[in-house]
Amino acid sequence: MVSFLQVWSAVPAHREGTHAKFVITSFSSVSKKPASLSHADAASLPYVACTVWSALCTVSGLDHHNTHGQRVLVLAGSGGIGNFAIQLMKAWGAEVTTLCAADGIDQVASLGADRIIDYQAEGASEELRSLAGFDVILDNVPKSSVTYPDAGRLLKSWKCSKYVSVVTPLLSNTDAYGVLGGSVAALGELALRGLQSSREGKCYRWALFVPNGQALATVAGLVDRGQIKPVVDTVFDFEQMPLAYEHVRSGHLRGKTVVNVAKCR
Repeated sequence: MVSFLQVWSAVPAHREGTHAKFVITSFSSVSKKPASLSHADAASLPYVACTVWSALCTVSGLDHHNTHGQRVLVLAGSGGIGNFAIQLMKAWGAEVTTLCAADGIDQVASLGADRIIDYQAEGASEELRSLAGFDVILDNVPKSSVTYPDAGRLLKSWKCSKYVSVVTPLLSNTDAYGVLGGSVAALGELALRGLQSSREGKCYRWALFVPNGQALATVAGLVDRGQIKPVVDTVFDFEQMPLAYEHVRSGHLRGKTVVNVAKCR
């Protein structure tokens, strides 16, 4: 009798097979799939989990030992990265504040956020400033009304507080100026903002998606204990792939979009 181990992974960008039924990847990027999840639900988590882990754990230094009581601001709570970041931080005992549109408030509240601000509401900026004194800010919004350096002023001063962005200008600069010129321009921006933040004892950092099987193993445990749940916006069949891309391009999603390759003919 042959048994198969059910695993999940976020495949590195250099690996071929984005929408393939089978793909070869490294052992270090794989862990056992949470037993409590279907494959469709499980597929919605690894990419956002590894991205958030890179930002909040690897770069910001948070873990299950030191996160309790930390004040964390997630600039966009209703998308995939925000959904996961809120749940991970709450599972580890952080005080989480987040922003979202009015139609996303109920969903974000169900994930455990302590304070939710409708960024479109009158007085939202003043309300956010009144809550200043965050230990970590996660910037996960390509275009936001709250941007650095304004958002950086919400951090605690001289406490090694961190502003971590998963939205970097590296790709756009590379497209505009080429690999060398774009890289130099992006690193120059990072250095400038890092210097500005260091004058007040703060840190400005970028974080990128990094495959991490050990992180996924930890997340799987949190999922099976009910501390993290997948938030899926829509599941498309493989034949509906163009529709799935159009759906993602439309923006303002409430969770992740999943393509079910298991039904591929």
